[in-house]
Amino acid sequence: MKRIGFLALALCLLLAACAETPERPLVAQKDVDRLIAKAQQPPDGNALSDLVGTTQTVYRWQTSAFQDRIQVTADARVILPNRDAAPLYRVRAGALTDGQTRAVAAYLFGDTPAYEIPGDQIVLLKANVQKDLDRFAEALAQGRDNALFQELMLQWKWENAGPIELSDEELAAAAERGARAEIERQIEFLQASLSTAVESFEGVLPRGDGTLSETPEGDHRCVNLYTEAGDQLNITSAEANQAAYSSLFWRRHDAPEYNLATAAAPAETPEYSHARALADGLFSAAGLEVGCFSAWQVDDGVPDGVFGNLRTGARSPQVAKQAKHSAYVFYYTTAVDDLTAAWSVNGGMTGTTEKGQEVFEASWPYEMAFVAVDEAGIAKAQWIAPITEKSAVSENAGLLTFEQAAEIFQDMVTVFYEGTLAAHDAAREAMNEKGPAETFRLTVTEIRLELIRSRASRGERAGLLIPAWVFYGTVDGSAAMENDACFPEIILAVNAVDGTVLDVERGY
Repeated sequence: MKRIGFLALALCLLLAACAETPERPLVAQKDVDRLIAKAQQPPDGNALSDLVGTTQTVYRWQTSAFQDRIQVTADARVILPNRDAAPLYRVRAGALTDGQTRAVAAYLFGDTPAYEIPGDQIVLLKANVQKDLDRFAEALAQGRDNALFQELMLQWKWENAGPIELSDEELAAAAERGARAEIERQIEFLQASLSTAVESFEGVLPRGDGTLSETPEGDHRCVNLYTEAGDQLNITSAEANQAAYSSLFWRRHDAPEYNLATAAAPAETPEYSHARALADGLFSAAGLEVGCFSAWQVDDGVPDGVFGNLRTGARSPQVAKQAKHSAYVFYYTTAVDDLTAAWSVNGGMTGTTEKGQEVFEASWPYEMAFVAVDEAGIAKAQWIAPITEKSAVSENAGLLTFEQAAEIFQDMVTVFYEGTLAAHDAAREAMNEKGPAETFRLTVTEIRLELIRSRASRGERAGLLIPAWVFYGTVDGSAAMENDACFPEIILAVNAVDGTVLDVERGY
């Protein structure tokens, strides 16, 4: 799947005036009090239970705009949650407590001693330094016959091949020189590190239990824990009005690099159930509720030379290799009573100041986590911007029908892309660039009535979980980036309470 890049969407927000002004209200800071008051009114024939059985199950529609350079096709299932009422919640993404981080550390490390390394300090074990030295020395001696050497050549090509014009032979030779230079740099660093490396962390570093410490920047607290084997846990904890946001990263020392490009639907086996219980236990330890929205079986093979990142699904080239290990990977997002919220890779990631003003807006990505579990346990995990507070303000909001949401979708779906293309056209003309004009092809594949997070304050990470009609699919255009089809794009989200269009990139 291809998706529109972050910069392109940011441009369209700034330059949407280049397109025809829509009749309906475009994205705007929400009037939270008004929205809550509307959601708290007793439904009048428009509760979620009233929509069940009346909503069409398939939506088909197509259109084009901007001299046919924007094409929209919808052939999508319409899916309602299996419940009678749609809630609306206040939410906040703030700091984690020491009790939560200690519980997570205990869950992941068990009885294995973990040591705390300050963020500005480097402490290396001699055994690990020597192991890396041997590995790089072998790569230098074997050259192109070595797998590590091949990976570094491929990485050099990925980073440098674009702006230069070389024949295949010249490119290979340049990549070989680049790989060799990188290996020599690593060997020099490791040889210098041997003199300061320690035999053991014990007695050199304090043991850590997950308790958070203040950082020099003062905008968050954190803890960085490592075992002598190389297991790693990094936790950041930040208040809702600070620049940093809370997050967690875990990696087991021997964890393979699992490849999302190999993802397949998992079978419901005892092994799957055990892996799911291990993954769920991480969030239970933290005492925070999330919901699993997707699960896959993956391996560490690279059969076609393409590697998919577990966090974003973004694909990059790697040297092809056969799989040796497999794992289950579970994806989680914000949830209320098992009702999961919509998620987008770049959702809420703007974090900015108002034009011409000194108004701070904390970056607030949509809460997302993944946990990869293999035969040895939790191999890798990442948790972004956990929601730390939830409170219900309405348990049964009145909702727009799908037909009303579809009308809004049809009015608004091309607006952002028109602004983007108009801006790109103006830039191309100013630079006298030639070549084919850019296009966007939007394909709607699924429509869900579900919760979506909308921020209520530009200064902090606080807002609402609101019911929305979310139109998912793919965005294919010449300005797009490659992304994995496991994560469909949110093409448009319509607030199901008041009918406004939500700006997924800015988060409101």
